[in-house]
Amino acid sequence: MESAYLISEKKDSLNYKTYYRNSLADVVVSRNTKKLFNDTISKTFISTYTKTPPNTLDQYILTSVWLDDKDLPNPEHLKLHIEYCKPEHKACLTYLLTITTAGTFTLEKQ
Repeated sequence: MESAYLISEKKDSLNYKTYYRNSLADVVVSRNTKKLFNDTISKTFISTYTKTPPNTLDQYILTSVWLDDKDLPNPEHLKLHIEYCKPEHKACLTYLLTITTAGTFTLEKQ
């Protein structure tokens, strides 16, 4: 499992290992048969477009990607929320991906 995060815990004489699979999200956005965005949301994608160090998300896994319902009436852009969380912790990092009708996008940390 190359895309997994391992948590090891030793209790008494037993060593417990829990693997958390790191998911990927394939996102395709089109309008009037024109593809505006076609990419895979991954740790590499996040670190590339937010200018953060690649190892920042090492202990996090992708937990959800959702469409911003409050912003749907806007015909000029589409907003997606991306959430990475640490397994067995409440620590999460949220990013906002804004895709315009021109096919450009911005990614910012929330």
